[in-house]
Amino acid sequence: AIMMSLKYFLTVILVILPSRCTCLSQEGPACSRRRWMQRSMEGAVATAGAASTFGVSSSASAAPPIAVIAEELGYFPVQNREGKVMYVPKKVQRQSTDQAIELAKKMKEKGVSMYGAFWCPHCSRQKELFGKEAWSYIDYVECSPKGYGFKGTCKNVDGYPTFRDKRGKIVFSGERPLEYLAQQVGFKDFDPSLEGEVPMVGTACKLRQ
Repeated sequence: AIMMSLKYFLTVILVILPSRCTCLSQEGPACSRRRWMQRSMEGAVATAGAASTFGVSSSASAAPPIAVIAEELGYFPVQNREGKVMYVPKKVQRQSTDQAIELAKKMKEKGVSMYGAFWCPHCSRQKELFGKEAWSYIDYVECSPKGYGFKGTCKNVDGYPTFRDKRGKIVFSGERPLEYLAQQVGFKDFDPSLEGEVPMVGTACKLRQ
């Protein structure tokens, strides 16, 4: 019901413009453009919901450019049952190694959670480092009020991603190689040479309002 042709049109038009924005700041033309795109998407989703309510037909047969939206922003909008626009991060694409899966299981056993935000590119990169199979074991906490699954449980988190266990013995921020995470949870058999290259490994994202 929310996939209207207006949203498709806005997406295609907006994504052809240049885009470079980090989560260190929201200021500047590039970041302003990304906010404009996000707000346009919100408006398009809201318009689609209204059109559905009043029985206006949509171009249901058109191919939804969700992949285009996710590639541009790293996330895409959905409308919940209350009519509020929320954002869902794109799915992890990379295959996990067996040891990455074992690492994720050890992190889960030790109660280590990853705190992040749907809009944070470094959080997206961290997920790709794990790979999709391993990521399914990670306890992820969404810290943005507009992110899908937000529960308001991100106190004392000042950067994304942040890793923290329930006892406070493991606390660090920043996008980290799996070898580093393995060291933190005592996974001594982890072999970094078995992991494929994942470019653009960065640092923690500063909080934004």
